[in-house]
Amino acid sequence: MDDRTTWRAGHAEHREALGPLVRALVLGESHEALEILREKAGRRRIARGRLATGAGCFLKHYPPGQSHHRVRDALKQWIDLTPAAREFAALRRLHAAGIGVPEPLAYYRFPNGERVLVTRLLEGEPLRRAIDRPPTERRHLLEAVGRLVARLHAAGFVHRDLHRGNVWVTPDGPVLLDCPAVLPLRLRWLRRQDLGKLDASLARWLSLADRVRLRAAALAVVRPFSPDARRKIRALGDASDERRRTHLRSRTRRALRPGRLYARLLSAAGRGMRLRTVDEAILRTAIDGREDAGASLGVMRFPGRALPTWGPGSSPARRMWLAGQGLRARGIGAPPVLAFVEERRLGRVARSAVVLEARDTANPAALGGPAPWLGAIVTLGAALRASGVAHERLSEAALCCAGEGELGLTELDAVRFPRRLGARERERIDEFVARQIEASGASAFEQEKAIARYAARTVFLPGGRTRITRPRS
Repeated sequence: MDDRTTWRAGHAEHREALGPLVRALVLGESHEALEILREKAGRRRIARGRLATGAGCFLKHYPPGQSHHRVRDALKQWIDLTPAAREFAALRRLHAAGIGVPEPLAYYRFPNGERVLVTRLLEGEPLRRAIDRPPTERRHLLEAVGRLVARLHAAGFVHRDLHRGNVWVTPDGPVLLDCPAVLPLRLRWLRRQDLGKLDASLARWLSLADRVRLRAAALAVVRPFSPDARRKIRALGDASDERRRTHLRSRTRRALRPGRLYARLLSAAGRGMRLRTVDEAILRTAIDGREDAGASLGVMRFPGRALPTWGPGSSPARRMWLAGQGLRARGIGAPPVLAFVEERRLGRVARSAVVLEARDTANPAALGGPAPWLGAIVTLGAALRASGVAHERLSEAALCCAGEGELGLTELDAVRFPRRLGARERERIDEFVARQIEASGASAFEQEKAIARYAARTVFLPGGRTRITRPRS
């Protein structure tokens, strides 16, 4: 392998030192100065190297295109618009503009379509871990991240894949990673989309105050906020909510196709999907009813429908499977749904079945008294509102214990994930929270405090603060 034909661009002074590392990475050979960080067949390989000078480097090895779009991939290879080439060009432009990104060192292109991108190694940690710092440090960090994004947009670029995993925190400040999708565009809606993606990726780990601080720094606005600044910050919140809903709907749909978490299941009762972490033989035994598969497993069977049905909601078992996986993706407790199968005949669902783990019914005594019950109800209600989850039969009978001090939903066939919660669904959740608070057995003072906490957690959600100001009979 001669790097005179594979070297395409980079710092000439590093060319001789990088050659052995790149060859070892591409050929799969071992090298004392090369450490493989991530390797998966057919996917991008990540490695860390050390040059003779002692400087560190970061190497990304891109295999030839593995998608089903062979013509498109061949065209990209021919004109060199591969992810590696795009990222190297983007890093060059951003680094020259003074934007915090890893310094690009070299780009290699091989005759068989393989590519290698080399950047300078940056010490630090990902943003998803850095936000666990003490409050004062976290606030300064979020403001620095916001200023970095503001400089990116002010320079006329959009990242288009901006999330917490693509921000690296170094001792000198945050930098942006994974830049193949960067474009030199000044479109306002793309900037808002950038910030919405970043905000949505941090929503579960940051308070609203911290998220507002990040948005303000990214928009280059200072307190006290003017009416125009408030409008822009709210627009970013709407973009964040929309991004989160889109992402969660996508994660829910993935439960219907094989992947990292799910696999196909074939049994005598039909075909469907299962969790990869569960033994397939146990699931078949439970569904086919040959013997007891375990006291903790339950199988619900449903008869067919009289008319032909098509689509993702065509059987109760499939709806419960999607509901269980969708709730898990949204961080809301539910009985773990392990598998489902359907038997179809001429477009008609003849029968279906779903396997799920048993969960204890929920009541104030099961959670340890009125105080834990109030906290769990407020948390569940706010999560349903924030994640846009509707339950058509929401009541105490639809609750289960989902963990220590946590509540979850049962009757999964009544769960829906609409694009937006309507006024009726929001009112149903609010009334449910009020009824459960009143039935908790807590004092009137504690009930009023719980209603106030619920109102505070819903004030910035779509639809606004709950209208319930006191428990209702």
